[in-house]
Amino acid sequence: MAEADLDLTPPAAIEQARKQADRRRRLLASPVYTNETLGELLGHSQPSTTRTWVSRKKAERRLFTVKIGNQVIIPAFQLNAEGKPRAELAPILDALLGAGVDGWTLWTWLVVGTPLLSGGVPVDLMSTEPTRVRRAAQRFASRHRPAA
Repeated sequence: MAEADLDLTPPAAIEQARKQADRRRRLLASPVYTNETLGELLGHSQPSTTRTWVSRKKAERRLFTVKIGNQVIIPAFQLNAEGKPRAELAPILDALLGAGVDGWTLWTWLVVGTPLLSGGVPVDLMSTEPTRVRRAAQRFASRHRPAA
């Protein structure tokens, strides 16, 4: 039996993986917190206090994180200057996280222009047009609900 020198990965899959990696690099170039840096901002003396705080905010759908290896990353735009979750983001996160949208997809949707907002960026519009952004989030989320 002879072995063929074939690339078994379709070119479209390779291109999609490259685009996803580029998108994640761009996201990670924006301001982010780790549990450690957020703990410093919040004045927590123990890392476990910050981890618990982050877990509670995630459970309340007031905050989302992404993981890179063993590192938890918290996109900074979702927090105010004191490190508290931005209130205007809560209904948007509730809709998206409730639909099972994962951290990377959620992060991308929030910071990249979307046709659902005529090319507007949700995080840029959520303070000035909260109802419009909430409706766009609900429409986006409805496309990502798991099948029953």
